[in-house]
This record gives sequence, structure tokens and C-alpha cells, in this order.
Amino acid sequence: MNHIYLDPIAAITQPREDFIRYLLTAYPIKDTKLRQKLKDKLEQPGIVWQHPYLEGSQPYQAGSSIAELVEAGILHPGITDLFPKRPLHEHQQARSQP
Repeated sequence: MNHIYLDPIAAITQPREDFIRYLLTAYPIKDTKLRQKLKDKLEQPGIVWQHPYLEGSQPYQAGSSIAELVEAGILHPGITDLFPKRPLHEHQQARSQP
């Protein structure tokens, strides 16, 4: 089984580059020097983007799956049509129990 992992660098840079390219395309400036100055300004942090914020919080504790909660009579069987094979976190599972 092939796993595709998130490239954290591309996840930050690609949307920023796409948005800047969109702005430069949507508002074309014929003067190349002025266009380059605008591009340089847009690429500065705080203008249209910020540096990424990383949070070091711990992951949530795993809970039962939706199928297990349906089998236990806690959730309606129709919920599996909406969320097939979706595991819950412990805090979500606690909310589903009466």
C-alpha cells in the first residue's frame, strides 16, 4: 500500500505562491519594474501571508468507531451511510453516549 504524505513545505509555499500569481494575473501591470516591485512586496511576510504557526499539542485519544457505537445501540444505523469506517476520538465518543 502506497502512502502519500503531506509535504509541510509545499503545504505552506504552494498556496501562497498560487495566491500571489493570481493577484498578479488578475491585476496585470505592464510596467515590468513596477510589477516586480509589487511581486516583491506581496512576497513579504505580513502582506498577504504569515509564517506558519505550529502547535505542539498532543493528539486526541482514540475512541470507538462509528460502527462499534451503532452495534452497541448508541448511534442510529443510518449514520454509517454518512461516515463509513470513520473512527472517533474519545471526546467525540463521550458526547454520543446518553
